[in-house]
Amino acid sequence: MGYGTGVLQTYWAYYFIRGLSVGIAGIATLFVARRTGVQQGLLVASRGVGLCLGPNLAAGVLGRVVDRGETQLGMALALMCKAMCAFFIPRSESHLALYGIFFALGIFMSALDTLALVLVTRFIKKGGPAVLSLYDACYGLGGMVAPFIAVALPEAGWEILAIADTTVAMYLVMRRLTKGKPRQWQGEVVSAGGG
Repeated sequence: MGYGTGVLQTYWAYYFIRGLSVGIAGIATLFVARRTGVQQGLLVASRGVGLCLGPNLAAGVLGRVVDRGETQLGMALALMCKAMCAFFIPRSESHLALYGIFFALGIFMSALDTLALVLVTRFIKKGGPAVLSLYDACYGLGGMVAPFIAVALPEAGWEILAIADTTVAMYLVMRRLTKGKPRQWQGEVVSAGGG
């Protein structure tokens, strides 16, 4: 990680999308449940189990990603996996597949959340709590916007989330391809809002 990767700035967009994800999923999951006959509560619970287990399952990988300075690619990969889950949810009919996809969605969401916490606490020495509070504000803003999107475009909610996650992931990949891996990433400590 370190100065110049763009990951911490990208988290502003991610947390907005995270708020959208929770808000849209609450409504869009009802449409999935009606279409497939699966209980909505079990889908949400599957995602919840993934959210609970994700930080434990991903801890070793996240530690290596941060220690090796590969947070751009790590975040991009997690976003693409999350986008694939959102893409496949409206296309799946199998109850078992849906439970698995929602479980995976929870894992990738929690891995992204955990990565943000690790990066902020490790690399922002001044103002870290303020940055986390602002990330939460972005999350809240996404949560406020989500119902309007979900009601206006109820059948497209999952695709909107997949496109949003893919866009942020592609930004990170393009940044890496055009600027390369930041030099001296191990020694850099940034101030609040940097990165």
